[in-house]
Amino acid sequence: MSNKGHPIHILVMWFNWLKGFLIPLLILGLSGNIRRRFWLLALITGLAVIVGLLTSFLQWRRFTYRLDEDQLLVRKGVFTQEEKFISFSKIQSVNMEESLFHRIYRLCSLRIETAGGEKKGDAVLPAISLQEAERIRSVIYEKRSRQDGEAVEERGRECGEENVGPLPEQNREKQPPLLTLGPKAVLLHVSGKQLLYAAMTSGNIGLTFAFLGVLYQTFDKVIPEKWLGDVFQQITQSGFSVIALICLLLGGAAWFISLVLYSFKYWGFKVLKRGDEFVISYGLVNKHSLTFHPSRVQAVQIVEGVLRKPFGFASIQLAVINAKSNEKVILHPFIQIEHMPGFLQEVLPKYEWYPIEKKAPKQSFYYFVRFGILLSLVLAAVLIYFFPVYGWFAIALPVLDWFWAKAMQRGAGLSIRPGQLIARSRFLALKTTLVRRRNIQQLSVTKTIFQDRKGIANLKIGIKGGLASSEIEVDYLAKEDVQQAWDWFQKTAPIDRGPLL
Repeated sequence: MSNKGHPIHILVMWFNWLKGFLIPLLILGLSGNIRRRFWLLALITGLAVIVGLLTSFLQWRRFTYRLDEDQLLVRKGVFTQEEKFISFSKIQSVNMEESLFHRIYRLCSLRIETAGGEKKGDAVLPAISLQEAERIRSVIYEKRSRQDGEAVEERGRECGEENVGPLPEQNREKQPPLLTLGPKAVLLHVSGKQLLYAAMTSGNIGLTFAFLGVLYQTFDKVIPEKWLGDVFQQITQSGFSVIALICLLLGGAAWFISLVLYSFKYWGFKVLKRGDEFVISYGLVNKHSLTFHPSRVQAVQIVEGVLRKPFGFASIQLAVINAKSNEKVILHPFIQIEHMPGFLQEVLPKYEWYPIEKKAPKQSFYYFVRFGILLSLVLAAVLIYFFPVYGWFAIALPVLDWFWAKAMQRGAGLSIRPGQLIARSRFLALKTTLVRRRNIQQLSVTKTIFQDRKGIANLKIGIKGGLASSEIEVDYLAKEDVQQAWDWFQKTAPIDRGPLL
């Protein structure tokens, strides 16, 4: 029997439809005589309301889903009917999302993902009840486990084995994980006080820029360009002290906005364990729930931000294989460094934390400082020329760049163990990445002629998952240390290519 989503989803789709007409209607209303354009505005608004409501109703009406014996069937489409069959054995994760509308009516959106699937999920079941979402998750996980068990027994019978024992470790890792059900155990619950400290030290100005970008796109056509030009001209003619004060106020406002947005995004952060899988849930307005198996974790990254490192705190991020390959997964938003090894041992015991043993050599400092020192000298000269009184404070820029380059040099390093590599680098935040050897997709080494003469090389490690980049770079290391990492990686390569450097 086919099922439908809750009728409230009609309103959600309708509001999303109307949002696209809001800005054009404002522009049309403010760009001339309102009285002369009143009937035109009324006609366009009425058509948008009627067409949007009708389209939303038809989309809800034509959307159905059904759980069969071994697959999920989803039908959707108004003018073109689309049918999608998803086998339970191919499903990697089932995640829940709750927007403000959903939480009012105790509903959620269920996103089902497979390997190599679409970015937004292979199937999204919008506006279903929380009980129905849990039922679907339970059915999928139960049948998935049963299918995996039957597949193992079938392989055993084909090999003539009456009793199928445990698979060898190497083969077991290649099998899809068994998604089992069980009671939820709370591994982590971040309190409001901890989250406030995390927000204050996150330095996540990117959220502020994203928020301001949305506001700019919304009001760019409404605010007159002449008014913006006059404001900018008055600011530039006000002198250095006024500009510095405005920059200080804007920086404080950006920090406060990032604090609020960060708190809203990660409010109620929890890490649960149910059976063999992890469930990470967070969010105040839009609540997210991410489910994944530990075998999908490709790397662990400890990020010590500029504001957190002096106090001994960091965040833990994961590279996880799922449909959103560029999505970073936060395992812990605010943890003391001294507690981090024990937390990793409890949650992800395969990833071991140990100190950095191979650090960047002294002769690498030139490569860390060269471009920054030139840029800071040019910038200082420009400031002194345009602001003769206050510009001399810019002399401190080359000194600050020297300390920054020294911090980057001290941050670069490697540590190697039989099954794991730890790579550490720094630009602003100090990032330490733990990656298992079997999860490394590629390892490459680069060096220039001048670096080769100084005994320096650069290492790049390619992985899958959703960290800030799929490549981990550690620059300007000693050649012998890079060679050791290459030899360590080549132990699993099909062809021994001999020494690299």
